[in-house]
Amino acid sequence: MTQRVTFSLLFAALLTACGVASQSAPDLPEAVSPGWKRNAITAAADVPGSAPNTKCWTTQYTGPGTADVSVCRYKMEASAFDAVQRTPIAAQTVKFQENNFLVVLKWNGAPKASLTALIRALQKSLNSK
Repeated sequence: MTQRVTFSLLFAALLTACGVASQSAPDLPEAVSPGWKRNAITAAADVPGSAPNTKCWTTQYTGPGTADVSVCRYKMEASAFDAVQRTPIAAQTVKFQENNFLVVLKWNGAPKASLTALIRALQKSLNSK
């Protein structure tokens, strides 16, 4: 019986280390000053620059414009860094890595100061993981 418990604990630790246990959506802020409000976070099948078998989510922030946010979680920071390098450059789009996350934010009609506040809030929420 002791061997079974030991094996179960080792197996759980292995799953956690491999990233299997961390497949829940990231905890992005629901509201960000000045006036950003987050819609529901949904699973995404295809995010530019993301690798196959990577878990990604999308959401939209509305407020002083709109911002479509895609977030992909990687098992390692190096993989997220590589994904940032592979993600194509596009107009009105910001891409960045925060820990083991790739973030792609595409905005429309938002002033620079408001975007900066949103990006900093996203970085802070993903950095607390």
